[in-house]
Amino acid sequence: ERLAGPVADTEAREEMFLLGVFSLLDRALGQPFARLLERVWVPDAVREALVEGTGPHVPLLRVVESIEQGPTPDVLVWLENSHMGLDACNRAILATLRVVEV
Repeated sequence: ERLAGPVADTEAREEMFLLGVFSLLDRALGQPFARLLERVWVPDAVREALVEGTGPHVPLLRVVESIEQGPTPDVLVWLENSHMGLDACNRAILATLRVVEV
């Protein structure tokens, strides 16, 4: 959600939040997204990103996946595809960590 940046509208931020919430659901429940999302409504852009790997949110989803994995060298490619620099990405991560800080 924070990677979407301050210029994103409310709808885009909400979609990014849902994308983040659901992004690990397939692994947690051991079922493919297509099956999981048969019973749950999500915006089309979220469904496209999770089920088909297409749509406007895929580059940022891939950024997050790259970061979660290590990060991988692909993170720079996905950042470029997202039109986001490494500094902006790092600031978004730090802002998120400040929010969840105990």
